[in-house]
Amino acid sequence: MTLCLALITFCLSACGGGGGGSSSGVVAGGGSQPTRATLSISTSGTLSSGATLSGIGITVTLPAGVTVVTDTGGNVGASVVYVSGVSVPGTVASPLYTAATASAPATLSFVVASSTASGFGTGEFATVNCIIAQGTSPQATDFSLSGFTPSDLSLKPVTGLSASFTALIQ
Repeated sequence: MTLCLALITFCLSACGGGGGGSSSGVVAGGGSQPTRATLSISTSGTLSSGATLSGIGITVTLPAGVTVVTDTGGNVGASVVYVSGVSVPGTVASPLYTAATASAPATLSFVVASSTASGFGTGEFATVNCIIAQGTSPQATDFSLSGFTPSDLSLKPVTGLSASFTALIQ
């Protein structure tokens, strides 16, 4: 638990300086109004020999008209972000959703942490579920990633990796 909290603190303090991400998109629904978007977020690149990841911090920038489920206190719903792919079994620290303003888009920041002492490798590590408002039709390229901060088992930053996502818009 202490390792997880240290990772969360480390990753969130390092957010904001990471590289962007790339996207590819799939749009389903035959022209009907989309109501949800599901992003599958992945890492790519080569870890040094014997290295694994203990966690990853990342921020998703949402396009206009796209939000996530929150409760009345603004806490992100449990179904919004979950571990997937190589990070299973893992945990997601409480995601932070910042609503859009007149001058800034909405963002969702979170940390995925390994639940095993051996960590995890590169590949898909998180899935994000979003809500699309009536009257908007975002494209995959309208989403973006920033603040990508992968950490090794010693909680040191890992270089040479990048983040990307695929979007299923329905």
